[in-house]
Amino acid sequence: MDILLNEQSLTVADGTTLFALRERYRPAADLLIHNGYPAADDRPLAAGDRVVLIQKGEVPSYEELEGL
Repeated sequence: MDILLNEQSLTVADGTTLFALRERYRPAADLLIHNGYPAADDRPLAAGDRVVLIQKGEVPSYEELEGL
């Protein structure tokens, strides 16, 4: 299924969860935003979801800043 991760298109397997996505792409992320809202608990992702992973103190890459 297709989602947006930090405003970049990404294809992930069905059944992927928010925490699994964080573990794979940005394990040190302190803040998880799921469809515009902060998320404190794990949840399954659906096609079209928008996820932003933020690590405090880290400057986003140029590509991430452009997407945001």
